[in-house]
Amino acid sequence: MSRSACNESITVKAITREPGPLGVQTETVDSEVTLWGSVEELSAKSRLEYQQQNVNVTHRVKFRDAPALSFADSELEWNGLTLRPVGPPSRQHPRSGWTVIDCEDITNGA
Repeated sequence: MSRSACNESITVKAITREPGPLGVQTETVDSEVTLWGSVEELSAKSRLEYQQQNVNVTHRVKFRDAPALSFADSELEWNGLTLRPVGPPSRQHPRSGWTVIDCEDITNGA
């Protein structure tokens, strides 16, 4: 993937979740940063492979030279969708600096 392939604006939001009154969970956005990257919707076959591992992965997000974000307790907003990382990011090519994050779509409720 070339550097020019990172042509989509993706907002990364650090989220804090705390129990509120009556046990209802409240969410607070601690910080927000917008990065350029690419988002790939996974095929049905790829989704099935993840489901066999009891993980619901719907999208793969790639950043080039992403800042040192843990992506734990974070959500990514892209194209009207809200994506939640299902695990820590991985480096696809350490020398080229690609960061890859597998996510699930939680747009219609988490």
